Amino acid sequence: MKRLFLIVVLFNVFHILQAETTTMGNQEAKTKCENNDSVACVIYGQLNVHNQDYINANVYFKKACKLEHGGGCYLSGVILNAMNEKKAALDSFKRGCSLSNLTACQEYDRLTNYKEHIEKKRWKKICDEGGASACEKYKNYSK
Repeated sequence: MKRLFLIVVLFNVFHILQAETTTMGNQEAKTKCENNDSVACVIYGQLNVHNQDYINANVYFKKACKLEHGGGCYLSGVILNAMNEKKAALDSFKRGCSLSNLTACQEYDRLTNYKEHIEKKRWKKICDEGGASACEKYKNYSK
């Protein structure tokens, strides 16, 4: 299911950037990315996604993110999340959000709220079984 989600998201993003990729070839995008062009890094990452090379694509998305491209952070987070590297994915989404990428903000919020929901349920269960310190933690989540 996660792999399907990754493919759908990356497919949609690929089509959004397709207009730019048609004007910039594979080698040109790679060269521009090596010269710190963040948009070229995203495009080159997308070309790698198109070739189903997600690991290499993420190298270029991470570079775009380091170059302050919020979309690169978001795309890196999507790949990291699909690879079950949750903390790194959250960090990437958070960075993308700080760079004004709305989709990265939404994904960061979705994942952190889900995590809090799971934690809250866990502390409630332990509290219900008689764990006093767990009850205190559960109350903190309920505020």
